[in-house]
Amino acid sequence: MENKLLSQSDIDSLVSDLSAQSPSPPPPAKKGDDTPPPAPASVEKPAAPPDIPTKYALKKASLRHPERAEDAECDSEAIATLTAQNTKLQERITKLEVKIQKLEQMEKIRSGIVAHVTPQDVQGLNEKVEQLTTMLNGMNLKLQSTLGYDIFHLFTCEKCGAKENVSSIYKCTSCGHETWLGWKTRGR
Repeated sequence: MENKLLSQSDIDSLVSDLSAQSPSPPPPAKKGDDTPPPAPASVEKPAAPPDIPTKYALKKASLRHPERAEDAECDSEAIATLTAQNTKLQERITKLEVKIQKLEQMEKIRSGIVAHVTPQDVQGLNEKVEQLTTMLNGMNLKLQSTLGYDIFHLFTCEKCGAKENVSSIYKCTSCGHETWLGWKTRGR
């Protein structure tokens, strides 16, 4: 047989010829009938059908040898579709590459930030914390020995029994002006 492209009508006629040659199925068994259906008589196998190209093979062949205008049009549509998909994929790849570059830059920055702490560094920090704690304790002791330390919480009037209502007179040493400074709690 000669290799040529078949039209849809040629394919339909070949398929209908093949279906006409196939044997009919045996009649269905009746209910309650226990006898098995008769064995089919020896059926000759039909001759192998001629090479009928599938729809995919037709498209594939038309891509290789566009002989008709409709095949060429189909090819141009397929090429346009593939080109559009390729463009979208290229854009996506470009975006991913940009994100990867940003991640690499962030990793470089992060790796530069990480400090390598040695036991000597920890010991040095512990010594500094102890020095600061000693200094703060000394300052707190000196502050507690000052006149009026925490007077707001500790003051109770001997005459009326009011608590936390306390003030003090302050005097400017330059001009001698006196003023009051203190707290007056409301509603107590």
